Amino acid sequence: MFKLKKALTSAFFIAAFCLAGVWSTAVWSASTEQSCTSDSPRQRVQIDRVVDGDTVRLASGRSVRLLGINTPELNRSTGQPEPFAGQALSALQDLAQQATAEIAIGVDSQDHYKRLLAHLFFNGLNAAEQLLERGLGWAVVIEPNIEMADCLFAAERRARDKREGIWASPIQRASQVSSGGFALVRGKVTRIDPTPKYIYLELDDHLALRLTRKHFPAKQIVALGNSLGRTIEARGWVVDRRAKLKSGSTYKGFLLSIGSRWHLDLQQ
Repeated sequence: MFKLKKALTSAFFIAAFCLAGVWSTAVWSASTEQSCTSDSPRQRVQIDRVVDGDTVRLASGRSVRLLGINTPELNRSTGQPEPFAGQALSALQDLAQQATAEIAIGVDSQDHYKRLLAHLFFNGLNAAEQLLERGLGWAVVIEPNIEMADCLFAAERRARDKREGIWASPIQRASQVSSGGFALVRGKVTRIDPTPKYIYLELDDHLALRLTRKHFPAKQIVALGNSLGRTIEARGWVVDRRAKLKSGSTYKGFLLSIGSRWHLDLQQ
C-alpha cells in the first residue's frame, strides 16, 4: 500500500467535518414500520427445497440466491457450521411451508454460480426481511440490485438494537481477520491511498479495504479523504491473498472489496 499521494487536492477534504455523524445514520433511514416490498414484476414459483438461509432451489431446477441478505455458512463439507447457520436454514424452511412463493428478479439477474439473484416473497412478505428481523443474517447489497436496500438495512438495525441472533456477539476487529469469507469488521483507518478508480483504506494496519468510487456519492468520497484515524465498520467478502504476495510486499494480506455505500459506515 502506498502512502497518501500528494495528488490529493484540498477539495478532497473540504467540508468533511459537515459529514460527521451523517453517514453513520444515512442507511438506517427507512421507517421501522416499513415492509420491504418490490415494484418489480413478480413471478410465482414452486420451492423444491431450501438449501441454506439465503438460497433455495426451485422445482424448475434453478437455484435462487436471495438478494439483500447473507446468512451464516453451514459448512457442510467440514461439519462445522457458523453460529446461527442452522437457525437461518430452519427459519427459511418454516417460511416456505404451505406458502405461496414469488420472486422478483434483480436488475443483475445472475451470479457467477449461475444462480438467479432475486427477492423472495412468501405470502407477499419479504423472506430476507423476516430473517434479518430475527438476527439471522447480515444485510448486503450487490450492485446494481439496490431496490429495498434501505428497508432491509433498517430491518437489520432493529435486530441489532435488540442484540438478536448474530448481534449478541461483539463486532470483529479488523486486526483479528485471519481467513477469507464474509466478514463484518470494525477498525481504525491507518492509511489512505486514492486512485482514479478506487480508494484504498487500511484498517488496524492489517486489512485493506478497496472502495469502488462509482458506488459512492461525492460527499462520502470527501469524508473518506478525512477518515485517517477514524473508526470504520465494513462488511463484505474478504480475500486472503497472503500466498500470492511476494516476500517484502507492502500490500496487506487480506483485502475486502467494498462495492456499495451500504457496506461502509464511517463512525464518529
